[in-house]
Amino acid sequence: MNDRDIIIHGDGSQTRSMAYVLDIVDGLIRMMNNFSVVNGEILNLGSDEEMSILEHAKEIVKAFKSNSEIKFISEEDAYGNYKDIKRRFADTTKAKKLIGYKTNYTTKQGIERVINDWR
Repeated sequence: MNDRDIIIHGDGSQTRSMAYVLDIVDGLIRMMNNFSVVNGEILNLGSDEEMSILEHAKEIVKAFKSNSEIKFISEEDAYGNYKDIKRRFADTTKAKKLIGYKTNYTTKQGIERVINDWR
């Protein structure tokens, strides 16, 4: 938003399944409303859309129409001896089955909504 550089730890190939906050809140409400069904179960809430950190950064720059540059620092400089998790992806199969969980926003739509809220 302020044309500051975006710093990526590592090469940006690590993936995440980012979910828009309203989808997560809806899932949490569904869990509360179906407590007897989910009591004792572990449910993952998230998105079925997996994207690399680098792709996320590019989408954000594009959506903001920003002049920000994407820069990289080594994982060692960012984390020390900690090794970043290369893939985080939420398996929402059980949540879909037990509480009818679904996402209503794609990653791109979520980014656009956040940007519109900031403006």
